[in-house]
Amino acid sequence: VLKLLALMYRGSGRLKYAHELLHLVHNLTHVWPKPLRDVMIKNWLVNPSGKPNSWVPVDLLQEHMNFWIKVIYKAQGGNASWEWLEMISPTISLLRKLALEVNSNLGTKLGTKHHTPGLERDYKILCDALREHNVLGFEGGRVIDKTNPNAGVVPNIATVGLNQLQAPLDEYNQAFRRLQRRRRMVPLT
Repeated sequence: VLKLLALMYRGSGRLKYAHELLHLVHNLTHVWPKPLRDVMIKNWLVNPSGKPNSWVPVDLLQEHMNFWIKVIYKAQGGNASWEWLEMISPTISLLRKLALEVNSNLGTKLGTKHHTPGLERDYKILCDALREHNVLGFEGGRVIDKTNPNAGVVPNIATVGLNQLQAPLDEYNQAFRRLQRRRRMVPLT
């Protein structure tokens, strides 16, 4: 999946993502020993609530923690001292659970969270618009690129990425060989 995703990133113009993914695939398949590979693969997602199907990417969890630290627990402005951050950061999850428990026991939610709005009206508007503009139906003469009437085919971004891969692989291999040469150099000390 990662290799295909790297091709799709390249084919859709997301070159930095493609580059990082190629490095990751290389490390997973050729560099990291099995114990490290297992640690990396098994720690991309976390389940902070412990509820079924509540997994989130680690980087998203970190962004949420940053939000709670900065916005909710006011670790900004005058409160942004290292001492405050050192005290509050490890307790964020506990403080959140405590706040939810207190609100639950009091029988009220004190805060700005609203119930999930019904989607029936939005769904009807979307379906009406799709029908009105015949988006999902065949309509002769409809083309993707109006400047080129023969360009009515959506490109397969994995194939496009594969066709564009040679130059980035050459660059990667050159950089890799350069690092290998550097590694073999004797230190000057």
